[in-house]
Amino acid sequence: MEILLQGVLLYQCFYKVNYFIRIYDSYCFIMTMIFCIASECFAYVMFVLVSLFGFVKIYELLHTGINDPGDEYAQIRSEFIQRSIQVYKNAAGEITAPNLNDKMMARLEGGTFTYVLIFGFVVFMWICQQLFFGVAGTFFIA
Repeated sequence: MEILLQGVLLYQCFYKVNYFIRIYDSYCFIMTMIFCIASECFAYVMFVLVSLFGFVKIYELLHTGINDPGDEYAQIRSEFIQRSIQVYKNAAGEITAPNLNDKMMARLEGGTFTYVLIFGFVVFMWICQQLFFGVAGTFFIA
């Protein structure tokens, strides 16, 4: 309860300081600019997070495996979170090639054409992901 009250008090302090800063004309422009930048960044961050979530769900639908050569995800039990971290690392620049999980490999063992088709689509989605987040990173910098 004490932490909640301290949080409310801290919020009120920042709110009052920002309220009194905007009274002066010289600070009004700065406060307006900070608010506009924060609102634009919020929309951009939400767009990127939804895109990451979309790619994670597409990879889950295509039964891609988790590339974890260094056992970094050994403590994480959820495949969704493991795949989310892998997609984020791919978007951030630590690139790992896509692969199919063991169950899907066993299912496609006899059908070479189906294997090539599904794996080709996985690689296509991976390339689209790399291009999309490359462009999104460029927009963030610009």
